Amino acid sequence: MELLLEKSVSGEVELFICPINVAEFLNDKKLRLSERGLAVALNFLKLFKIVELGRESGEITAGILLGRNGIYLGDAFIAAACVENDLRLFTRNKRHFEKIKGIKFYVVEV
Repeated sequence: MELLLEKSVSGEVELFICPINVAEFLNDKKLRLSERGLAVALNFLKLFKIVELGRESGEITAGILLGRNGIYLGDAFIAAACVENDLRLFTRNKRHFEKIKGIKFYVVEV
């Protein structure tokens, strides 16, 4: 992840997230954000451009869910945002997304 952030700061890559990612990150029970921690987290999120979710995202999400991929609603929206905008997904839970048609993963080259 650090290498990806470095590439973002240097302008080699652009980072995108959707509102679902924002909510999941800020609600992560492992982080248990204090008031100061929340300020740091919100500042971190400024490194990312927001991918808006609209009607097409909803339609793609429905298709993913109907495909019985065993994926949760939030992850289906994240996948739909990637597919719709031709973005590569960087995730620690690749197996959650592997069955989704059209999804591409970002692989960090060391």
